Amino acid sequence: MRSLAGPACLAAAFAVAATAAVAQGRVSDMLADCQFEAAKRLGGDVADTTVTYENQRVDGTHAVNGTIGLAGRTARFQCSFAADRVTLVAFWSDAGPAQRPPHGGATSAGSHTVRFAAGATNTTVTGRLGSEEAATYVLGARDGQFLTVSLRPDNRDTYMIVYVPGGDILYESSQAGNEYYGQLYRTGDHRVEVFYKGEPGTIGNYDVYFEIR
Repeated sequence: MRSLAGPACLAAAFAVAATAAVAQGRVSDMLADCQFEAAKRLGGDVADTTVTYENQRVDGTHAVNGTIGLAGRTARFQCSFAADRVTLVAFWSDAGPAQRPPHGGATSAGSHTVRFAAGATNTTVTGRLGSEEAATYVLGARDGQFLTVSLRPDNRDTYMIVYVPGGDILYESSQAGNEYYGQLYRTGDHRVEVFYKGEPGTIGNYDVYFEIR
């Protein structure tokens, strides 16, 4: 006689199926989030990315590897997610700063090294940008130092992004305001990208205050 599965067996089967579906859904979410993060940080297009889930590491984090097309070349990148498969805890790419387009596909208005006068710990630079232009400011700093960057534009359409050595985003003014202050955790060249998103034909003027202690 054929035996019929009882309610407990059916419930267990449904639970296993549901757990697998949730796990697969979270992997899909990680893949999509990593594609978006790579496109945002490297100035590319999500459509030009390919990503692969590489499983969970021994430390509990989840690795997603990928490639992205950038101005005639291919760059590699990796996203690390926390054990919850939701929180992005690290991003790495072999796209060097000189090969990374400005944020959002803006036209580069040049790269400038920030220098302090002898004995000084701060300086202010002045700039102006046309619509969809971006200027990059580079300043060396050490792990443990405190960095202040204050953007003072004459408009509401000028923003900044602060990058640590290696290209990870440290701060975005569009999300948290025009002043950053914090203790650094890497030694090397930190980059501050200022970009203007005003109407075509307009100009954005600004000052940027830098201080390292």
